[in-house]
Amino acid sequence: MNEIHKDPLLFAKADEALALRRIAQCVERRLDEFVARRRIVVERFVGRGILEQRGSEAVAEQRDLEFEFLAGEGRKVAGDVNEGNARVALGRNRQRRGFLAPQLEKSADVIPHQIGKRVDGISVQARADRIRQRHGFVGGIRANAMNLGEPNQQRDDAIDRIGGLEGGVRGLHGGLLSWLQDGGRQHFGPRPATPLATGGHWEKGRRAGARVDFKTPFTTPPLRERSGPVNQEPASSEVNPRRVNAPMLPPRDRLERVAARAAGALPEFLRSRLVPDRAVADGIALDSRIALLTLLAVRAGQAFRPDASPAAFRRGFAHTNRTLGLRTRGLLATRDLRIPTDDGDIGARFYRPQFAPDAVPLLVYFHGGGFVIGDVDSYDHLGRFFALRGNIAVLSVDYRLGPEHRFPRAHEDAFAAFAFAQTKAAELGADPTRIIVGGDSAGGGLAAAISAFASSRGLASPDAQLLIYPAVDSATDRPSRHYTAPGAPFTPATMAWFAPHYVSSEADRQSPLLSPLLGPVPPGIPTYLLAAAFDPLVDEGFAYAERLRAAGVPVSYDLRPTLSHAFVNIAGVVPAARRALEDAIRVTTMELRNR
Repeated sequence: MNEIHKDPLLFAKADEALALRRIAQCVERRLDEFVARRRIVVERFVGRGILEQRGSEAVAEQRDLEFEFLAGEGRKVAGDVNEGNARVALGRNRQRRGFLAPQLEKSADVIPHQIGKRVDGISVQARADRIRQRHGFVGGIRANAMNLGEPNQQRDDAIDRIGGLEGGVRGLHGGLLSWLQDGGRQHFGPRPATPLATGGHWEKGRRAGARVDFKTPFTTPPLRERSGPVNQEPASSEVNPRRVNAPMLPPRDRLERVAARAAGALPEFLRSRLVPDRAVADGIALDSRIALLTLLAVRAGQAFRPDASPAAFRRGFAHTNRTLGLRTRGLLATRDLRIPTDDGDIGARFYRPQFAPDAVPLLVYFHGGGFVIGDVDSYDHLGRFFALRGNIAVLSVDYRLGPEHRFPRAHEDAFAAFAFAQTKAAELGADPTRIIVGGDSAGGGLAAAISAFASSRGLASPDAQLLIYPAVDSATDRPSRHYTAPGAPFTPATMAWFAPHYVSSEADRQSPLLSPLLGPVPPGIPTYLLAAAFDPLVDEGFAYAERLRAAGVPVSYDLRPTLSHAFVNIAGVVPAARRALEDAIRVTTMELRNR
């Protein structure tokens, strides 16, 4: 302590550790709320007789689904940590750190004693209530299991699963506090010296896998250190696939994500009071979670500024996707590729579900960002989501951006990527006769341009389009481009910042490449257009859908009345955005599989 007072820098870092301890206490309260909610659900499982060994095969299947649901919720709260035997992890954590040891050892000693002991004059139900009240979640589950009669393996397995779930959640909190308590000063140095880079507290809890298995011990090999971009490969398309999960968040980003999820978990009436001035259209208000996130960004000084440089905007955009984007668990074969173009190579990332059929549909996806920001790393979360939820292959394209590369460079890169996909689809394990083009915002405009001009460039037309609030008309001044929706993260002022960084003249705006609404109609390509009501681009998206429909093209126009532009980038903490994306990929892939 004397050393800290003598050194002002160490004193400041100690203050920062104290602040993080307080944040950890907030996380603990959040975890306690989660456990309390899940107790009610699991007690309902017990009451239905799922653990009584007399359920049918259908009941057993339902039980597995419910436990998978609990495990999924536990992974979300635990920050995607503890992908193995939760009891073993908790035991190691207790031996190593000991901060939960007194409470857990007391429960381990008292609960079996209470279950095995019959007290005269006290009914079984009274003892169950007493244990539940005294020992919380695990005690309640054990007490209910006691009421089912004689011991059986099915009941014991259920108890182990539930105990493991709570152990995983508590284990995360143990790791968080131990990192702060175990010589906190040394962890504030350069990143290579932090616990994350050297297999520290969080890294010990993370294991590869598609789902939690509480019965299997830790047998998976340790994770490799991440010294560069995730899944970085040599500059070649001939690389070996690897089974990977989504990259682990740094601790500060994880705390921000937990805080955002906690804000979104507030009751609706409370969120509405915090953002009373959010936009309303046709009597339907902007999603309160989106408005609250925008308010928090403004208060934190992270909102859009007209004087922002492209480099600063890119860093902020990557941070938003990393902390608020989707986190989808599953086994994927991923590889980083290089795609040849008429002016050098560009990057791309390929995703394919590990257990998908031999030939699956392929989605060639172009990220949003106004042709100025965004990359495959920022959109890694969305590529994984589409691959796993749609059971398809995804090629996420890293096209070049302005102002370094102006129009039509991004469009030429997009056509080169689409040609590459058609040529290499079979080699990559995808079906070359079922290729989808898709994108959001500027990326949606690239996908629409490919659909309109592929045949004129000697390429086969795509088999379907998946367009998310696409930018398809830069030439026409539509009313929605002037509407500023209070609480929405993307406004006309933001949109006006992008154009000068990519477009050089008015002639560029009039080009059918940049404005596919002015070009030829795609020849009968089924289109799913996902739109947001609070979006400056909503008018041109609707006009594009109407033009396709008038030409006889099958169109599904899906307008989400509570969402705003850029909802794909915050879908990890906005449930309505996640549901919209799930519907979009399900309908699009179903269309191809039914052909």
